[in-house]
Amino acid sequence: MNTADNQIILAGCTLEGIKKMRISIFGAPKRNDLLHLIKTIFFLLLVFILPITINTVTAQKQHVNDSIFSVLDSLAKQQIDTDLDQALLTLEAHRKQAEKYNNLYQLALAYRNYSLYYLQQADYLNSSRYSLESIKLAKENGFTRLMGVNYNNLGVIAMRQGDFENGKEYLEKAIAIYEQQEYKIDALSHSYQTLAAISYSEGKLDKAQQQFELGYKYALRTNNIKTLASCSNGLAALHFRKEEYQKALKGYQKALSYVRQFENGDKETAGILNNIAIVYRNMEKYDKAIETLKESLVLAKKSDSKEDIKKTYSLLNKVYKAKGDLSNALIALEYFTAYSDSIVDQNTVNEIYRLHEQFQASERKAEIEQLTNENDNLEKHAALRFTLFVVSSLLLIATLLFVYFYNRQSKLKIKVKQQELEQKVLRAQMNPHFIFNSLNSIQRLYIEGKEDLANDYMADFSHLLRGILNNSGKNAISLEEEIQITELYLQLEQMRTDNQFVFTIHLSPDVNPKKLIPPLIIQPYVENAIWHGILPNKKKKGNIRIEIEQPDSSIFTCRITDNGIGYSTSIQQKENKKNTSKGMAITAQRLGGEKAVVIESKEEGGTTICLTIPIIR
Repeated sequence: MNTADNQIILAGCTLEGIKKMRISIFGAPKRNDLLHLIKTIFFLLLVFILPITINTVTAQKQHVNDSIFSVLDSLAKQQIDTDLDQALLTLEAHRKQAEKYNNLYQLALAYRNYSLYYLQQADYLNSSRYSLESIKLAKENGFTRLMGVNYNNLGVIAMRQGDFENGKEYLEKAIAIYEQQEYKIDALSHSYQTLAAISYSEGKLDKAQQQFELGYKYALRTNNIKTLASCSNGLAALHFRKEEYQKALKGYQKALSYVRQFENGDKETAGILNNIAIVYRNMEKYDKAIETLKESLVLAKKSDSKEDIKKTYSLLNKVYKAKGDLSNALIALEYFTAYSDSIVDQNTVNEIYRLHEQFQASERKAEIEQLTNENDNLEKHAALRFTLFVVSSLLLIATLLFVYFYNRQSKLKIKVKQQELEQKVLRAQMNPHFIFNSLNSIQRLYIEGKEDLANDYMADFSHLLRGILNNSGKNAISLEEEIQITELYLQLEQMRTDNQFVFTIHLSPDVNPKKLIPPLIIQPYVENAIWHGILPNKKKKGNIRIEIEQPDSSIFTCRITDNGIGYSTSIQQKENKKNTSKGMAITAQRLGGEKAVVIESKEEGGTTICLTIPIIR
């Protein structure tokens, strides 16, 4: 019973209405009829209390589900920055919960977090795939607020790979979405900052300045100190590159005023101070530069950043040299060398310090417990507490080790499975029947005295084998190379079957054949069309048409159409022969599963196979 039904019931429940309903169910009341009174009370409870209870329980259940999703989302984003192994477990829980309740919004949200997870690991392929999956769900269901961050992720990925053109395209899409969402001001400022970094890398300094200024403007609206500092630093770098040293100095000082507001921002402050010192050096204000670098050195040492300490000593060495103070230049160089050659890793120092703090904390805890429990049976209670502590610690350590080795084993299994899949692909591509039949055809041509034709066939056959062997060892090849291999295979099969079929390959004008895709994708489906569609149909000449389109910048669609016996008939014949196409099944796995392969039988006869092929960046 839903809320609308309850409202209709309650609307009709005037005193007169309740009276009539009661009479219709229980009959007219009798005086001093206790049983009838109990029935009336039960009826009122049924009318008023039960619907309210049902609605309350339903609302509480929905609230609990929303709370679980909110916790999983927040926890995943936090763990992506701190604990990647644990983050993966949280992401899996979020995805499974969303699938369990068929919550498409939360599923799109989980995909977005997967993209952030892989972006943190610099696994750009998987990060792109999950962002595209999230965008697809968002478009289909109108989740506009999720599309901006996914486009921003794709822009960052493209920028890191040096693909500035696509990076700008994605970031501009993200900005267009953010500008329509009042609550996305911080995201908007970050996208402008990233876009400015691309323009700066391309040497488009005026455009970069405009974008940094927009990022700064939006960051001001939410007082986002980190973005304000980054944009100020970027603008200062622009002025420095233009040799506008006064403006650069002013910009770096503004950035410095922001980073000084960071919590635990000693490292960032030291970096800005180093930039300021470089400006002073170029202005030949060596004393100012040395003074600034000494301040930076104090903060770098305070933050225990060995890399920043090394960088600062290197700058000191250069400034002292420029000033002509070779003695101090040598001292700075010696310190730089000492930090470079240090065998004590910074992480080791931090770990020792952390263990030392833990040890001191445990000692203080033991002292407090001893002072608090100076009564009877002190030794017995202390021993019991110690035993419990040891057992708990061992259980915790065992659990952590189990999780660690389980995750490690899972990753190894995935890697082994991928290697096995690649080997299966090669074996499926190198179809033994095709090789055997091709060699027989070559032999037949030689016996018939058609040596020129046999030599041509042999040359094409060797080119095909070499192409398949070369491409099977690669993670990606261009669409152009894939089409060349497929066309060569079709020509050989056409020659071997005495021209029992014709074929055409058509590329739409919007297709860029230089884009990269997974290797050896189209050939298994073409082979299936020939052997299980065209050749069994003796009534008419076969026709195979391959059409390739590019609906957007992330995928190609490849449509393979034949006029053979049809998919359902072909499947039935395969089952009778107990024969299955492993090449097609393996290729479907490589494309992402059955959703990426759509097979349809045509009413007039024949089959159409549509492949969704991801573009690898």
